Amino acid sequence: MYKSKPPIRHTAIRSSFINESQRDTLLRAMKALANSEVAVQRFDSVGPSIGEQVASRAALAVGVAALAVVIYIMIAFQKVKMPSAMGSAR
Repeated sequence: MYKSKPPIRHTAIRSSFINESQRDTLLRAMKALANSEVAVQRFDSVGPSIGEQVASRAALAVGVAALAVVIYIMIAFQKVKMPSAMGSAR
């Protein structure tokens, strides 16, 4: 079926943080294993400082959402007589 050219395969690789020299070593090894040219379409890296920033913002968002829920419940049940008895079976 593919007599002149082999089919093009796309592979995604996910790893821990690597620097440029480690990336080049990985590309050379992939070229040797594939016996053909290897092209990098996209190379993204997220360092530890970015990860910490995302985690702290996520924690802040969860805290704000929890506070908003508590405030909503306080307003919604403001006119209820004996709110402590709302959850008890009588």
